[in-house]
Amino acid sequence: MNFNRRTLGCAAAAVLIGALLFVWLRPREPEYQGRRLSEWLKGFSYLQPNDTEDTEARATEAAVAVRAMGTNCLSTLMAMLQAKDSSLKRHVTRWLDKQSVIRFHFSNAADLRNQAELAVGALGPLAKPAIPRLVTLLKDDELAGSAVFTLTKIGPDALPALAAALTNDSRNVRRWVVGALGHTKFSSQEILPLVRQACVFPDSEERSYVARALGDYHQHRDAALPGLLQLVEDEEPSVRASAVQGVARLRGPAAESAPVFARAIRDADHRVARAGVAGARQLAPAQADVLVPPLIVKLNEPDGAPLRLAVLALARFGDKAKPAVPALVRLASNASLPLRETAVAALYAVDPQAAAAAGFKPTGQSANPLE
Repeated sequence: MNFNRRTLGCAAAAVLIGALLFVWLRPREPEYQGRRLSEWLKGFSYLQPNDTEDTEARATEAAVAVRAMGTNCLSTLMAMLQAKDSSLKRHVTRWLDKQSVIRFHFSNAADLRNQAELAVGALGPLAKPAIPRLVTLLKDDELAGSAVFTLTKIGPDALPALAAALTNDSRNVRRWVVGALGHTKFSSQEILPLVRQACVFPDSEERSYVARALGDYHQHRDAALPGLLQLVEDEEPSVRASAVQGVARLRGPAAESAPVFARAIRDADHRVARAGVAGARQLAPAQADVLVPPLIVKLNEPDGAPLRLAVLALARFGDKAKPAVPALVRLASNASLPLRETAVAALYAVDPQAAAAAGFKPTGQSANPLE
């Protein structure tokens, strides 16, 4: 036990000496208002909803300082973006976390890369000279993610490099680019060509990933929607289903989304149909004239999850779904018990008088069958 402690203690000392040598030998840092760049960078963090105003203020001050130092920062920032933790350091860090005798915290490489990424974001277009070096880092699996997100923060000058990264041999690099573009300050028109490029990835699994990612492009709906409309026509059902779900998550104008959902409801693949029904339920009661007819057609299919979802969706449309009353009456009369109760509840939501006239009574359950 004592031997292990001595060994790990020596290892910790070796890591500490290595860290000190790194600090001693790294490029001389620029300064602003008497403080070195590395001191200012400690003010950066990925802001969380529960962060204090003081945290945000420090990040703002750090950004101002970085912009004041300008391109003099780039050598140091590029060194930080290439930071890696040795296996020894990772081992020692885990050991330090498990004991209480030695109080010491190493800044890990990921923290340094995150700080450098945010600093490049503060520089914006001023960091253009770093683009070739960042492209080189895409070849390193450990550093590539930080390199991609850093490129997106430079501005339009980095778009050619990002477009080239969409053809990178690494699937992770391609996915990082797709995921990052939706959260950039680029205009939708600037990223639209890259979106279209990603929508024709040869692998269907990757196209499904693109569809899911586009659903989160809330800042860039004008770029995401054309890509999703392209993917809802894909030959692979899993891609179509992901694209329909992406349209639903994007929450664009109902007039644009409704035709997508209506077509998906009629799709022969149950995954696509289910996504379309879920989208219609989200839009209800809007666009009833477009969505109610295909939902009624869905009621004629065998019992199953898409059928129940269609009943639930029609209930959301209320009296705008009255053309569905005959089909709902049939289901309420003949379906299996769980679906029968749901159909009766939907009938009362759509046309209470017709439900009562057909002899059905409200379920009277404490649980709402329409939930």
